[in-house]
Amino acid sequence: MTCQINACNFGEYCTFESHRVVRARKAYKCGECQEEIKQGEEYEVSGQLYDGEWTTFKTCSLCVEIRDKVFCSWVYGCMWESLAEENVFTISLADLSAPAVEKIEAFWKDLK
Repeated sequence: MTCQINACNFGEYCTFESHRVVRARKAYKCGECQEEIKQGEEYEVSGQLYDGEWTTFKTCSLCVEIRDKVFCSWVYGCMWESLAEENVFTISLADLSAPAVEKIEAFWKDLK
């Protein structure tokens, strides 16, 4: 599937970045949807080096799936805001898992 949304790019580029999937040893909050990542769940942890300072982001597996299958580019923490700005009829949900589709549909319903 080709990407559907090319979201906010503020022109800042990191010197170094790292992405890995890990299992939560304790509860965390997803930096995208703000929902809890429960202990034992897998999530993505990403680190970027900007101007000599590290920034770390934690993203739940459903937000990672949505981001990777719907967005061409994104800024951490802006995914749902970018999704809210899109016309719901232009986004294909065909390649997403049922839980990811339910999460998007619930989000759009709450926007009304």
